[in-house]
Amino acid sequence: MFSEVDQAIELCREHLDRTNSTATEIEAFLVRYLLVLIVAKFEAAVRSGLIAEIKANARARVAAFAVSSVDNVLRSIKLGELSGVLNKFEPELGAIFSDGISRIPQAKNAYDNILNNRRTVAHDLGLVQLTFRELCENYADSKAVVENFIRVLNGS
Repeated sequence: MFSEVDQAIELCREHLDRTNSTATEIEAFLVRYLLVLIVAKFEAAVRSGLIAEIKANARARVAAFAVSSVDNVLRSIKLGELSGVLNKFEPELGAIFSDGISRIPQAKNAYDNILNNRRTVAHDLGLVQLTFRELCENYADSKAVVENFIRVLNGS
């Protein structure tokens, strides 16, 4: 689902190792780039999941309307927003999603860390406080949030 991010992380890891650039401005630059890429791919996965679910379960005209409205409904991919979007399908889905996330607290913390640090980059709010290693750990754990969203959305 996130092969482009995985490939970018591996390229950055190889570069940092080859050039001995850990704990330098190069590492910080690569971390900022990866934060933006990760959140973009998380957003795309959520959006694609929503569109697929709509198309699979609605008549053509209704699906066309709903698909064109996805960006209006999905304002962000914060946990509360994701839960709210699921509630628009069925009122209990948001609670199912939140319950699933509460069972993997490292995923919630990692996901929040990724989103908050990406916000810091995007809005020039200061320095990102993540090393490349920490980013990789957060990314690995945070993918479970998006996967859980898709699973709940699909009814699995």
